[in-house]
Amino acid sequence: EINSITPREYMQGKAEGYKIIDASISPGIAGAPSIDLSKVHGELPEFNKDEKLLLVCTKGKRAYMLQKRLKSFGYTNTLVLEGGTAFNEISL
Repeated sequence: EINSITPREYMQGKAEGYKIIDASISPGIAGAPSIDLSKVHGELPEFNKDEKLLLVCTKGKRAYMLQKRLKSFGYTNTLVLEGGTAFNEISL
């Protein structure tokens, strides 16, 4: 199951309380921690499994792959920004 949020929903505040995580190959979201998908092989000690995480990448694909991987390790509260940053004119 994919849990995502549209840019419109994001702008309406529906991701309030979520920590933005940059899943891009070349991270560029100011102030957001980045996660390199290729290095995720288990739990991430810097995040609680129930922490609200908004996963964002350039086009959305890496964020979806990261979400799937995090779910397999027991993370329960992740959202993906649909379309990533390349197609959306929102500021994170």
